Amino acid sequence: AHSMVQLSLGLGPPEQEGRALGRLRALQENFARAYCELFQPSVLWGAGLEPGDAPMAELQRDLDGHILKVAASAVHLGVFAELALAAEFYLERALEGPSAGRRVPPVVLPVMLCRVVCTILVSSFATQDASSALLQRHFRLLMPDLLSVLLTFFEVLAARQHCEDIEDYFAASPAALDAFAALSAIGLWSLFSEAVPGRVVSLLLGMPRVLADPALFARLVLSLLSRPLEPALAGAYEALAPGDRAAFWQQVAARGKLCCLAPAEAKRAVEEWLSVSAEAEGPGFDMGALQVAATETAVDSLINRCLAELPDSLRDCPPPPTQREAVGAVAPTCTAVESGGSEEVAMGLSLLGLPALPGQAPRLAAADGRSGQRRGGSRGG
Repeated sequence: AHSMVQLSLGLGPPEQEGRALGRLRALQENFARAYCELFQPSVLWGAGLEPGDAPMAELQRDLDGHILKVAASAVHLGVFAELALAAEFYLERALEGPSAGRRVPPVVLPVMLCRVVCTILVSSFATQDASSALLQRHFRLLMPDLLSVLLTFFEVLAARQHCEDIEDYFAASPAALDAFAALSAIGLWSLFSEAVPGRVVSLLLGMPRVLADPALFARLVLSLLSRPLEPALAGAYEALAPGDRAAFWQQVAARGKLCCLAPAEAKRAVEEWLSVSAEAEGPGFDMGALQVAATETAVDSLINRCLAELPDSLRDCPPPPTQREAVGAVAPTCTAVESGGSEEVAMGLSLLGLPALPGQAPRLAAADGRSGQRRGGSRGG
């Protein structure tokens, strides 16, 4: 910054040079405050130093409003229902297990669905206006489909938890548990009987790896705050090592926003629910936020790898057909075979490059007198 200012001095109008010096001075002051206040990142964003500057809280409100507007448009287009159906289709294939020449389907669609649900609901919790209420109502109406996706996801995880090809699903499980906690905050347990959500909880309690992971365990506890305490959860907390307990409370504070709770409120609610005291946190960075960021980065890498492994036929679009080819493809293909007084008519989806549907399979039609007359007339003409 110093070198840029030195190069610009004397090369522009005086007001421009003064503005550059003011920005440099503000930057130096911000870094000085960051150093004096133990490297807290929030002091790096000064407000009111330049025209148009705004506090980070105001910028976050603008971002939440933008997210809700985009989500409202997606609701009108029916995006979330279709995405839930697509995710469940892939999870059903994964539940069947790999067959000859086919591996477990990638987990990209369920992760994207869980992420978008959490992002929209967290923004709605922060905004609390009419659009937020409408979006929450929409996700309540979609709750059966979303809960079915989560149930199938954890069924795949439980059935194949000891297989080598399931690591991607374990990497994606924080996103699924985030969605489960966010749905719990908008009435999951009051809208449904305990059968389906209870089945999800039973699957999670049956996986030791979930109970031993502080991040997964914290998300599970947040999703069950409105339910009676499970003895298995109390035992799982007691079994955590001291370092894992500290990480557990950091995750509780960082992900409390999924349940519309501030960090301190989330920790207090979990303390009362588990009947324990939170582990004391040492000074320094917000480790919970850093752990959440690391989890999100791992999921981003998983999505990018799955997209990179797509077949070339899905990434490279074929050249558009010419006008003559398109017109010829629209018309159904009809083939007449005169054999024993019968006519075979074959119709397919040639425009899409797909085989014929069951109702469009080649069919045999008896040649009646009128069809014979048509054929005879065409020969005579």
